Amino acid sequence: MPVFIYNAIEKDGRVVSGQIKSQSLESARRALKVHKIDPISIKEKEIISFSSKRRKVKTSVILFFTRQLSFLLEAGVSLIQALEMRVN
Repeated sequence: MPVFIYNAIEKDGRVVSGQIKSQSLESARRALKVHKIDPISIKEKEIISFSSKRRKVKTSVILFFTRQLSFLLEAGVSLIQALEMRVN
């Protein structure tokens, strides 16, 4: 279900902002009105998809990583510690 970000005025005159889940922009507007909130602006929250920014990792890099990880695990280093180590 889409999430909408809004700026609105409450019945006491305070300006508020927030998020609301709704099927459409119009149903989000109606839901705010039901709660006595007068919307100033509403827009759909942008969802960033990691799959759209996916970059291919070279096979050689994957091989290097798995080999190094294997050596560390065989040496008795915990998986968490091995993954947290940095290579300089």
